Amino acid sequence: MAALLARTPMVLTLAAFVDLADSLSGEEAALLWLRRQVKAAGWPIMVNIGKSDGSSNTIVLGPATWSRDKLRGWASTHLEALGAEFGPVSGMTP
Repeated sequence: MAALLARTPMVLTLAAFVDLADSLSGEEAALLWLRRQVKAAGWPIMVNIGKSDGSSNTIVLGPATWSRDKLRGWASTHLEALGAEFGPVSGMTP
């Protein structure tokens, strides 16, 4: 997994996150597993969470060694791809 993440941005859909949480006995366990993958790869993972109004939020889980600015910069380079996959991107919040 770490080698794949080092080359390719990964975005989990809400359905994928729910499946992961179910297989690992809960959301906390799934987040801990994702954090371990981020640490091993040294690369962020994104989780896209759809909302009831049809919009969504994408959460970026970055390596602990990355500053907020570095993580924002990395995420901003992927806004176009996120928009193509999940719909228009209206902006980023810290």
